[in-house]
Amino acid sequence: MKNLYRISDLFIIFSAIIATLSCNKSDFLSAKTNQSLVVPQTISDFQAILDNLNYMNGEGTYGRPMIGLMASDDYYMLDADYNSRSQWMRNVYLWQSFPYTGVDLPDWDYPYRTIYYANSALEGISGIAPNSDNKSAWENVKGSALYFRAFANFELCQLFCPVYDSASMETDLGLPLRLSADANEPLSRSNIKKTYEQILNDLSEALRFLPKMVAYKTRPSMGAAYGLLGRVYLNMGSYKNAFLYADSCLSLQHSLIDYNTLSSSSTYPIVQYNQEVVIDHNFYDANNSVEKVDTTLYNLYEANDLRKSLFFKQFGATSDHRFYGSYTGSSLRFSGISVNEMLLIRAECNARLAHLTSALDDLNELLINRYKSGTYTAYYSSESQDVLNKILLERRKELVFRNIRWQDLRRLNKQSHSITIKRIIGGATYALSPHDSRYVFPIPDNVVSLNPQIIQNEY
Repeated sequence: MKNLYRISDLFIIFSAIIATLSCNKSDFLSAKTNQSLVVPQTISDFQAILDNLNYMNGEGTYGRPMIGLMASDDYYMLDADYNSRSQWMRNVYLWQSFPYTGVDLPDWDYPYRTIYYANSALEGISGIAPNSDNKSAWENVKGSALYFRAFANFELCQLFCPVYDSASMETDLGLPLRLSADANEPLSRSNIKKTYEQILNDLSEALRFLPKMVAYKTRPSMGAAYGLLGRVYLNMGSYKNAFLYADSCLSLQHSLIDYNTLSSSSTYPIVQYNQEVVIDHNFYDANNSVEKVDTTLYNLYEANDLRKSLFFKQFGATSDHRFYGSYTGSSLRFSGISVNEMLLIRAECNARLAHLTSALDDLNELLINRYKSGTYTAYYSSESQDVLNKILLERRKELVFRNIRWQDLRRLNKQSHSITIKRIIGGATYALSPHDSRYVFPIPDNVVSLNPQIIQNEY
């Protein structure tokens, strides 16, 4: 059977419920007897599908793409560490044109699995009429499924599609858009215009149904949808819209962590579900045990910048450092929506729109919570480019190891920032130039072989 997912035991809907109920972080779900016989048919069943933290939020090793981080300049590997990786991971690290030949790539499979579950929930509740008794629960399923589908499509787009360009969006190849749970649905690639329209339409519709507040930060809220819209529009270069939605997110949640209250002696100083988290998404970093923080990146942090000691710790007896500052409170990497990202989006948009006072207010609000008490001097400048450069610098320092750097490299190089990143392995230097075609990963060859109507990316 031809399919897009390339998952050997393509999960039927009730298996999602079983997996969800076995997840120790989903104990708020009510267990049913004889789960193997469950066929989803109620609103609570479809909510259970969306509460599968592994597959929808990326808990554990199941969930979200990681090759954006693997190919970014947040870290480097020594020769011995590089040689310990699997072949396809070594290929991604050195930006080989076809890095994972014959591999079932999780970065493709997992987001489409999320989309499959979202579509299953959407189709399921379409057969249930909302009424005064079930309206809130029905709307939560509807809005959440739309949000998760948009999140997964946007992740895929940042890896397997070119950077958004309004001049070429109708000819640039987009994603195969899955709008049903039918695994036999004929597949072909849309264009970038249709791909982004689908993402934006899903999020706009989700806002009609999502609540302002949620009991669990693994569930989507209005703030999460606003925040994701801000992220999407920023990557599109639509700064007025990015500002609008980041601002809307911050109007619902605006609390920052004072890093002076955190302890650098803790292995993972920042706890999961903290006050800055709007919605929790995680991803597994397969190189976590061997990656060293890029030296140039580490040296960007001043001595009084608390992020230097909270984010990074010395790697054994060497002078190298590893990253411990994830908003997951663990080795999992955080890739969700957060207050600090929204402040930086709003600040960047204000700087680009020449609203410098507002841009600096947001920047200084963030940084006073990141420096040792009494050591931070507010930054001011009347030069638009200086303000923008400072905000982009702090964005680089604040949002490390979140899978955001790859997105930023793509969009900033599109704007002629001319960032070249390099690796040194075996005495040889490898480089990824600003407009290199390898900023778009190939669709896995086994997916294309099963679906020959899908056009492969060119190199």
